[in-house]
Amino acid sequence: MDIDPRLLRIFVAVMHCGSVTRAAEQLNTSQPTVSKAIRRLEELVEFSLFEPLGRSIHPTPKAQLLLEAAIRVERELEDTRHRILEIKRGRTQGVRIAAIPAIAAAILPRAVIEFRKVYPETTLEIELWRRELILSELDAGRVDVGLLYSTTHSVPAGFRVIAEAPTLCVMPVGHPLSTKAIVTAEDLHGHKLVIYHNSLDFADRLWRVVEALDPEPEIVVEASQGAFLRDLVKHNVGISLLDGFTVSDADMRGLVARPFLPAMPFRLAIADQEPRMSPQSREFIRIINDISSQLQSDLEQFVAEAMG
Repeated sequence: MDIDPRLLRIFVAVMHCGSVTRAAEQLNTSQPTVSKAIRRLEELVEFSLFEPLGRSIHPTPKAQLLLEAAIRVERELEDTRHRILEIKRGRTQGVRIAAIPAIAAAILPRAVIEFRKVYPETTLEIELWRRELILSELDAGRVDVGLLYSTTHSVPAGFRVIAEAPTLCVMPVGHPLSTKAIVTAEDLHGHKLVIYHNSLDFADRLWRVVEALDPEPEIVVEASQGAFLRDLVKHNVGISLLDGFTVSDADMRGLVARPFLPAMPFRLAIADQEPRMSPQSREFIRIINDISSQLQSDLEQFVAEAMG
């Protein structure tokens, strides 16, 4: 069966937009063109993709089953188009990196700066995704390096832990808890918290500790990026429980950090496409290893000094 990739692209747009009209607007084409493409695709696959639902349409179960494969084809075509442009421009193939948002401002910026010193002509393509998408894109071979956090010793297949950092309580200078050398869960009573979102797998242990308190602290903001939470602390929105990587690799002016008990180390895990990696990918991984190891060493010293 020979299917025009353009038909799949239009199908994906209709699925995501929920209507032919909105899909046409997104694709900058006409509504009849989109409708005709859907009818043509239905002829080719020999089953219905959408059913009328009042004045709108509803995808059939078979359309839902087709969607994942169609998205995969669309991504592969986009990767191919991107690679063709790189070849035309004489650019070296880039390193494709996928990381959870929490890592975005903790280690990645420093790694990018160091990498550019060695490979100034190589493009770094960095995606900030949820854990599930990182795993699927690694499996499909569309990502060279994957980075995520785990707060247990268990990490997904293909990943390895390269460093760990403690959970730290971050607060503004002068906050009542700043006089303590160590902050415990019980100390959180009566304080507002900005915290990693409870849908994040690595935040499970944090939430179990918080939810076990009676009464529970007031949660005022949940978010997926540690740097965003840290900035909210700077503006006195609340205090936060953050991974040490985010805390130690940032501008902490106006903030103080204290070790938090019970201990809940954040483990930085990495996966790659060994043995098919380019020299550029290997260099990026080396840099990540060096930076994270140095941060871990600094954090261990910080915690040891705090605990006497």
